[in-house]
Amino acid sequence: DNGQAVTITHDADGRRASVKITVVKAMPREIVLLSVPEVNGEKYKMLHGETFVFKTKVIPEKASQVVNIHTSATGVGFLAEHKFTANTPGIVHCTAYADDNSNVRLIFDIEVLPIPVESFTIVGESKLALWVGDVKFLETEIIPTNASYGFADRSKGRD
Repeated sequence: DNGQAVTITHDADGRRASVKITVVKAMPREIVLLSVPEVNGEKYKMLHGETFVFKTKVIPEKASQVVNIHTSATGVGFLAEHKFTANTPGIVHCTAYADDNSNVRLIFDIEVLPIPVESFTIVGESKLALWVGDVKFLETEIIPTNASYGFADRSKGRD
């Protein structure tokens, strides 16, 4: 147990030597992220709609390995049990901290990138004639259907 006092005594040749040792647990010195999100080789980036699981390691290894992660993901994503889901493009400020009151922290940001529209097509209409002041809504199909910049219904939109 942490703080437990132990006395070690050694007898040899009619002599006795004792030493008192207090056992303390190893305290964390550093938190290392073993896995970080990555997009096209760029670390600490992920795409809108993706999910990522944080894996951590505390140094030294004999210290408690319990790490909590907190994010400022309000509106950008959701974090539960080290699993982060990106809801919208933006920056997420993250803090990983040792769960032993040692105040050892690792602070980092993740950029949630939009999924770009690769192409879109107008459905149905091939020609359109309008008078000044007329309004016509056109139905579109967006590729990919999960693009971040699109319409309310990502598979078929109106604009």
